[in-house]
Amino acid sequence: MLFLHGFPEFWYSWRHQIVNFNKDYRCVAVDMRGYGDSERPEGVSHYKIEILVDDIRDLIRQLGYEKCILISHDWGGLVACKLRDTYPEALHALVMLGSTSHEAWTELIWTTDEQRKMSGYVFMFRAPKIPELSLQIDNLTIFEQYMLVKGKDTTTMEDIECFKYWFCKQMAFTPPLNYYRANFSYTFTKKVHKENVPFLIAHGANDRYISHSVLDVMNEAYPNIETVIVDGVGHFMQQEEPVKVNKLISDLLTKHNL
Repeated sequence: MLFLHGFPEFWYSWRHQIVNFNKDYRCVAVDMRGYGDSERPEGVSHYKIEILVDDIRDLIRQLGYEKCILISHDWGGLVACKLRDTYPEALHALVMLGSTSHEAWTELIWTTDEQRKMSGYVFMFRAPKIPELSLQIDNLTIFEQYMLVKGKDTTTMEDIECFKYWFCKQMAFTPPLNYYRANFSYTFTKKVHKENVPFLIAHGANDRYISHSVLDVMNEAYPNIETVIVDGVGHFMQQEEPVKVNKLISDLLTKHNL
């Protein structure tokens, strides 16, 4: 079971899932290219989604497997979905949390006001230097703003300090921001993917960054997909509501005898 995190995270965002699933699966939570302990090549072109996909395909093989159960969030989900499209034979199953395909997201930002407004930060992230500086202000307070939820203790200030430890490093934000810079597109394609891979995409009802209408686009593109909106949870759902998320994953795996 391989876990791919999103922005701005690292492997630690899967702490609740690792503890839960480690009883029955070999769990590997990787730092994506440019994050945490992974290498940070310079230059925007090194973060093209095709390169990120091949990173994960190679990792699966380096771990000694030809196939895996892939659990993903946010940018990890975009990469995971592209891997599913490119190498469907590499997956037993795919779960995407608070995410979408690159094609569906691009379609919605150019065809709907709702997603364009929700993705306003993406346009800012494409600028040089300014995003890095803005994300670091006030002792990285963005992590409290993004991940702490009033009345919930699944993410604590101690957890927040783990994220700050990595992102306080010089140039720590540049590689993650290069994901946005390298993969922004003014055009989109529509294709139906009929490969029979068990596939679940779940969104939080309170997600501030992805419109729920993306699920309609995903249903059109992937006839075998299962979609669900989880009540009472935001974008960082695997951290905010791990019990609910773990059950979604377990139910999918049980359904397909994985």
